[in-house]
Amino acid sequence: MLSKGESAKQNLRVRFLARREESASSFVETVGVQIQERALSVVLQKFKSPPRSVGLYSPIKNEVTTSLLFQTFRKNGSDLFYPRINRSRKKLDFFKVSGAEELQTGSFGILEPSDRGIMAEGLDLLFVPGVAFDEEGFRLGYGGGFYDRLGSVPIDLRVGLAYDFQIVSLLPRDEKDLSCDVVVTEKRIIQKGRGPLCRAK
Repeated sequence: MLSKGESAKQNLRVRFLARREESASSFVETVGVQIQERALSVVLQKFKSPPRSVGLYSPIKNEVTTSLLFQTFRKNGSDLFYPRINRSRKKLDFFKVSGAEELQTGSFGILEPSDRGIMAEGLDLLFVPGVAFDEEGFRLGYGGGFYDRLGSVPIDLRVGLAYDFQIVSLLPRDEKDLSCDVVVTEKRIIQKGRGPLCRAK
């Protein structure tokens, strides 16, 4: 039986996943580019030079795409890493990827790298997907806890990517839930513990 907190999370998952999956492809494409452009602007403010190692994700179910981020960071010379689910340890391992052709359908239908390449021991920058985020930077995922278990991995900056309709004022949470340093939508930039830094007009 689910606890009250877990039940509340599950209800939010159903609600936000349904809304995201109902989004038109034109919205996902157009707004996804806007979010990536805003995220790149945030990164430029945080890093004086291109980050050496960048963690991206392969979007599913209308998650914010990361193709522009991939192209930009690869052009700037950053090493790019994608997550692979380590089922035995119930965690994510990030492996270096040079091109999209190196990704293959893996766990849960998500494109993943092979486990034969270079694995990241830490990341300068990580972009994080989510079902929902709140105005304090906390994230609601799919319930597997894979991103939550990255809390012990050295990562200088965690940036959540979301459509603005995925933002709520406060999510139910516990001590293991991941918080992002910054959350970027097409309308606002939220910094952990400080709420919205700015809103697009």
